[in-house]
Amino acid sequence: MRYERTFTISAIILFVALNAGSLYFIIDLLSYDEMVGYLADGGLKSSDPHGFVYALLVTTLFDILFVFTMLCSCFTKSRS
Repeated sequence: MRYERTFTISAIILFVALNAGSLYFIIDLLSYDEMVGYLADGGLKSSDPHGFVYALLVTTLFDILFVFTMLCSCFTKSRS
């Protein structure tokens, strides 16, 4: 039982760290005005990344909220 709790807490802390790194890159991506891609025929393809980045931001924030909820649940379960 002790090893299961230790593994669960370690996995949750790892998920929080990965989500924090993801959040850093998402916020950095928000500063981009345009993304340009070069096509094989020599043309340019440009797009605005803001819509996609806002969706990633909301998803990552909900993921962090879920993981913190699981961590709090794990701590309150062990104390009672």
